[in-house]
Amino acid sequence: MKQPDLLSDYPMRRIKAIDGTAVTAQLWEEAHGYHRAEMRLHRRYAHCAGILEGLEVVAAEPADATVYVRPGVAVDALGRRIVVPEPMTYHLGASEGRLSLVLSYVESQAGRGTDQEDGPLYIHAQYSLDAVQGEVEEEGFVALAMFERHGQSAALRNAQDPEMPGINEIDLRFRAVPVQTIVEPALVGGYALGGKEAAACAAGVRELARGLRAMGRSVWADRVLQLDSQLDRYDVLILLASEAFELTAEQMSALYRYLQGGGSMVLLSSAQDQVKEAPVQEAVPPAEGKPEGEPQISIPASKLAVSEADASIKNLMDSLAVQLEPLAADDELLRQPYLFAELPMVNGDALSGDGVLSCSAPWIALWAAKEVSGAKPGRADIRSAHELGANLLAAAARRRASKGDRTE
Repeated sequence: MKQPDLLSDYPMRRIKAIDGTAVTAQLWEEAHGYHRAEMRLHRRYAHCAGILEGLEVVAAEPADATVYVRPGVAVDALGRRIVVPEPMTYHLGASEGRLSLVLSYVESQAGRGTDQEDGPLYIHAQYSLDAVQGEVEEEGFVALAMFERHGQSAALRNAQDPEMPGINEIDLRFRAVPVQTIVEPALVGGYALGGKEAAACAAGVRELARGLRAMGRSVWADRVLQLDSQLDRYDVLILLASEAFELTAEQMSALYRYLQGGGSMVLLSSAQDQVKEAPVQEAVPPAEGKPEGEPQISIPASKLAVSEADASIKNLMDSLAVQLEPLAADDELLRQPYLFAELPMVNGDALSGDGVLSCSAPWIALWAAKEVSGAKPGRADIRSAHELGANLLAAAARRRASKGDRTE
């Protein structure tokens, strides 16, 4: 969300009352306008915008296109306090796609509070509840929930897993809650190329996000269902390749646009999960033309799959016109915010370029504290992997900001 420029609207003078001053309507408005601006500035910068209390969003029972918002209080990015004194209902109608349920401040027209013609005029503080397409960008909106709604008549349900909501479930992860220091939420997406390790990939990015939240960072994770035009919502995209894969033209186009828009992608080959032993010689049926009894080298199927995955990654990079070079020893990825002499547990070279990091490393397994090559990882390895995740997000933020500066 853009930071509003409240300072330009802040009144730099106030009325000094003296005996005999004629209190006109204009003078009254100016005097009280000063205090309203003072309070807006205080709420916005001393306490930050967001949800102060309540305003939970829950599904109807039985589930339908209606959601309920409980009473609560919020402050928008313009410093205006929004009070919802009683429960509200909102019906999404036929709206579908990526939706945000937002609360905004409105005021009534001036009206008399009594039937007396000469009574005072009153302006009532009110609120509006709306579902808008995409992410929340308006300064006057306070995001209460998000939905990925598929189908104009689809029912909305409470998320079975609040940390990774699914389709047609209420997503409460991006509700802004004011704290002393605002931490912008980040979203990590996990996708298994070829689909073989989808569950492991989802578990890895989920535990990475959970670990980073424990470190004071507002990070969430999603299992990416498909490589499409909505990839730009991810700060970092983790792609796991454990087998040969081939992407469609539409998928490659989505990845290309994501990178061109400033996105960051980590391509992990799962070679690290295989037993790293040299191929053994086995007595197998001789190939045609070979003398009887001459042994042949038999390459384990797991290693063959890994080499095919690496070949697919190279073909993908060629298709995306991404030039990869060995990661430099002084790369900021190794320095911010955590210092590394080298990337942890990388098998072979780590390659980077154009927003892509490609390597063979067991980070997915380490993030979820799963076995690597048949052995349980140590606490130091798990911690290093999570700290590296923080570095990946920091690098992604720098790239996104740099890309934005160049396009403005």
